Amino acid sequence: MGVVNAGVDLLLRPSAQVGVSDVRRLELLTRTLRAADHRHGGRACRGDVLATLSMGRRMLASASTQRVHAELCPAVADLHNLAGWVSFDCGLTATALGHFNSALALAAAERNHALIADVRYRMGHVYLHQGTAHEAIRQFGLGQHAAKQSGDHGVTHAVLLAHQARALARVGDGRQALSMLGRSVAHFSQADPATAPPWTELVDSAEIAAMIGTAHTELARYVDVSFTRSAIVTLSSALTGYGNTRHRSRSLTEISLAINRILAGDLEQGLATASRALELSAALRSTRVRDRFIVLERELAKHLGSVEVQRVAGRITEFVARQSVPDRHGRGRRK
Repeated sequence: MGVVNAGVDLLLRPSAQVGVSDVRRLELLTRTLRAADHRHGGRACRGDVLATLSMGRRMLASASTQRVHAELCPAVADLHNLAGWVSFDCGLTATALGHFNSALALAAAERNHALIADVRYRMGHVYLHQGTAHEAIRQFGLGQHAAKQSGDHGVTHAVLLAHQARALARVGDGRQALSMLGRSVAHFSQADPATAPPWTELVDSAEIAAMIGTAHTELARYVDVSFTRSAIVTLSSALTGYGNTRHRSRSLTEISLAINRILAGDLEQGLATASRALELSAALRSTRVRDRFIVLERELAKHLGSVEVQRVAGRITEFVARQSVPDRHGRGRRK
């Protein structure tokens, strides 16, 4: 994390008047912090994100021209967006939503519909994680509306549709969920990467496969267990496509794959996958990973007659117990 810290230190010593070059440094550091979040989880970089956000807000008051201010607004909005995302990953839901609302206000001031679509997607993610599926569906719908206003009909729509399908599966609407997934695949296949907004730069075929596989996991859990077959195929494809840097994404996907194998009655493969997920997650600091392990733990609890199931379930219980509970600053403390 030394590069990130150095970048924060640089921004903490801005010139008296902020220019375009300062905005570009802020945007570059935001991308670096976002990559750190992908690699290590929100708890590992939230302090740096908040320090950079504080500086970004001070920069808004020091903008040298109207043009610089207009470019700073979406840059600071995206930092609020990232702060919301890492706060969510730390389990700080109310704080996350506060940052997302700040991001929406700044993005709306500059009519940055592409960024609004991104923020709506992440807000929907929070509500879905909370179990408020209907509000998640509404947020994903608002995100699609913003994407249309931005002229983006490709990757953004694919991501929003895949997550809307997941939320619809949660409320038992399998028909609509499948329709949304079909549209998601179509939008992604027709997308032009050259015109995709910056926030989708990490959304490749592996990431879309993981999103669709996760939606099929929800269909298997809430609609029909037979959806485990399609979920297993799609999640396996996602894992094949991931590189070695997306530790959290790989971990979440492995956990979902283990859930599906357990649901399908393949205990041997399910336990092997759960063990791989535990190894992948050992160095991660992510509440979302912990909470998905809790879902897997509940599925394993239905098969505790097996000694091997008891062993793996015990490891998961220990992993969940070791995860730090964040304090109000996002730092961890032991349970």
